Parts: sequence; C-alpha cells; structure tokens
Amino acid sequence: MIDKLPPANIEAEEAILGGILLDPSAISRICEYLVPDAFYISSHTEIYQALLRLYHHGKPTDLLTVIDWLYDHDLLMRIGGRNKLVSLLERTVSAVNIDVLASLVMQKYIRRRLISVSHQINELAYQTQTDLSTIIETSQQKLYQVSNEQFRTSTEHNSAIAHCAYTDLESNKPIYPTGFKEFDKLIIGFEPGTFTIVDYFNCSNGRRYSHQFNCWRWRWCCTWRLRGQGEEAGGRGQGAGGKEFLQE
Repeated sequence: MIDKLPPANIEAEEAILGGILLDPSAISRICEYLVPDAFYISSHTEIYQALLRLYHHGKPTDLLTVIDWLYDHDLLMRIGGRNKLVSLLERTVSAVNIDVLASLVMQKYIRRRLISVSHQINELAYQTQTDLSTIIETSQQKLYQVSNEQFRTSTEHNSAIAHCAYTDLESNKPIYPTGFKEFDKLIIGFEPGTFTIVDYFNCSNGRRYSHQFNCWRWRWCCTWRLRGQGEEAGGRGQGAGGKEFLQE
C-alpha cells in the first residue's frame, strides 16, 4: 500500500506570502482566520509568523523589513535566506485573490487536522482498558475542535460585514419602505419574514393604538386596531384606511 501525501497547496502558500510582500496591506484581509500552522512547509510557517508579528506591531511587511527582522532573530537562514523571499516576491503578480488562496490553504489544513484526529481516535479505540464513554467523549471533543476551525474559515470577515451594514444605513433606502418617510428614518424599513407591532398614544383623544406590520418578500401590509375598544380596520395586504403598500 502506497502512503498518500497529506493534503496541501504549496503554490497557494507561496502566492499568499508573495502577495503580502508585494502589498503589505493584504495581510489585514486574512490575518484573523489564517493561522501559521495552516502552512504545510515549515519555512512558510516561519515567514508568515514573522509577517504577523510585524503587522501587529504596526510595521510594514515589505521585503527589506522582513529580511531585516528575520536576520535580527536568527531566522533568515532557517527559512532559506534572502533568495527564498525574493523568489516568493518575483513569482507573485498581484494580491487580489489572497482571500481565496487563504481559504484554500485553510481547507487543506483542516483536512490534515481531520487525518491527525482520526489517527488519534483510532488509537483511543484500541485502549480497551479505558471506559468506552470516556473514549467517545474525548473523540467528540477532538472533532468539535476541528469543526470550530471550519466555522471560522467559513465566516465572512468582520470588515466586510461592517462595510455592508454601514453602506445600507447610509443609503437611506430601507429594504421594504413603509411609505412614511419619518417612520422609515426610525426603523430603517422592514426585513423579509418579520412581524412588527408598533404601539402609540394619541394625546388628542387619549386613546392607544396598535399597528401590526407583516412583511413578505414582495410587499408589506399593516392592520391597526383601537386598544380597549375591539375596533379593527384593514386586513391582509392592506393598511389603515384600506390602503395597500407595495414595494417600490
């Protein structure tokens, strides 16, 4: 039986490191989820750790700065010398796809982790002196740790989520407008599948009203009733006074 090589993508690892050397700002897009252990080649792990340390200390990750840092920490020869870093930079054209490459490297890493965990579980299963429930619990914990790493790689970057959220808020265009401009400014419109109840008090007649808003994919409607009197107006697809509001 021929042993299979562990899952890895060496070209993607080199492209990531070269992309960071080419564009120092690129590391901010991947540093939160791409861990140093994800690199299969040990020299790549050392280089990425150096890049992370420089980045977290607010220093640039250009070629000369990285070479100087590795030399000061006696790591330059361990990673292959200056020629290694220069070759990484020369092979890289752009850092545009660094997010995709980081995801590929993390996927290979998680596969290697699964292989390692499977071997550990296999060894546990042969320990007949250990209680079976203990073996099962330990195995579940090991698999759970790997699944957490997978969840982290599948999660969108916080900066991308925040950018989309602020863009929606600043556009002043609700997802489903109510037709009342002042009301839209307060609630930013309705989201699909929501049911909203709005209570308000009319000071002129001392009565309390309740509006119920149902939002569907293509339209929203509201019904209102006078609290305490049992009076109700409107219906499905209609608002107060029998007016229907459709999405613009």
